[in-house]
Amino acid sequence: MHAYIHTYIHTYTHTHIHTYIHTYIHTYIHTYIHTYIHTDIHTYIHTYTHTHIHTYIHTYIHTYIHTYIHTYIHTYIQTYLHTYIHTYIHTYIHTYIQKYRTIELYEIVRGNRNKNLLIDHDKPPKQWLHPAASIIATDKDTDDQTQINIYTDGSKSEQGVGAGIAIKRPGTPTIKLMYRMDPRCTNKQAEAFEILKALEYIQTTQTNEDDETVTVHSDSMTTLDSLINTDIHTSLTEEIKQTVHKMEIREWKIRFRWVKALAGTSGNELADKLAKEAAGKTDLPISYNRVPKSVIKWDLENISVETWQRKWDTTTKGSTTKEYFPNVEERLKMKLNLTQNFTAIVTRHGKNNSIPTSIQNHRGSNMHLRKSSTDDRPPNL
Repeated sequence: MHAYIHTYIHTYTHTHIHTYIHTYIHTYIHTYIHTYIHTDIHTYIHTYTHTHIHTYIHTYIHTYIHTYIHTYIHTYIQTYLHTYIHTYIHTYIHTYIQKYRTIELYEIVRGNRNKNLLIDHDKPPKQWLHPAASIIATDKDTDDQTQINIYTDGSKSEQGVGAGIAIKRPGTPTIKLMYRMDPRCTNKQAEAFEILKALEYIQTTQTNEDDETVTVHSDSMTTLDSLINTDIHTSLTEEIKQTVHKMEIREWKIRFRWVKALAGTSGNELADKLAKEAAGKTDLPISYNRVPKSVIKWDLENISVETWQRKWDTTTKGSTTKEYFPNVEERLKMKLNLTQNFTAIVTRHGKNNSIPTSIQNHRGSNMHLRKSSTDDRPPNL
């Protein structure tokens, strides 16, 4: 019995339990845990981490960076560069030139530069004729019904600027007057100057007190309108108003009449002939040399464009753009639809910098983009 207990229990304890502990637990530990550690964790590390590294980062690198490079930088180049070229430079050039013209005009008008140049300033308010006294009678339809009829006309050409006056009185020869003006004076100034000189002549030569009714015939509606406009105070206009007012105080009757130019009116045609002759008559002294501000502005604009052209001709930058627009003055006359694609083509900046065949044909033929005619304008890009 003792042997049975010690043998059976020993066998059970050492064999069965040993089998359980060493086999089952060994299998559990080595198999299950091995599977867990080596299989599950391996799957986690190699699969999940691989997915994270190769998928997420791949997506980040190829998607985000691609988006950054191709979208952001593209937007930067195409948008910013376009803005820089067409907005900043365009604004800089036009603002700089406008600033230059404004400063130069101010200095000239103030007399700080070109002191020998006389400016045709407007009269200051203290020298204006009172509105109640500045009413001037004008008539478009009345025929010659006065004793004295004055015909005036102005002429501006390459030869110069002239003013012609024909004064007709019944029973006396026609009086012919010619005046030469500064070549930079305008035709509008000539039209006003001749009226002023005619009235001054009448005042100093007329001696018959019964013959003080005068009609001034002019084909310049602009000049006649300025005489009745209380908002216009140019020097010549104000001097005409002042002269008429003084003559009316002395009981002269002055009226103005518009006549159609070159319509067969003998007095008007004679005045026109005299004005043209005076413009080219270099032996006549200059009777009026005040230059209007509009002419000075025009001169300054031409100077600025010439300066711009010299810099454009000598610069080493913008060679592609220069092929399309070699002439600054012609370019300023153009009206172009400025787009990003157009910028890329004429500057070769941006992704669309290849030149379409149609435009290459323009460059290679007589139909250059710099032409200002309608047929030669560049395509609407």
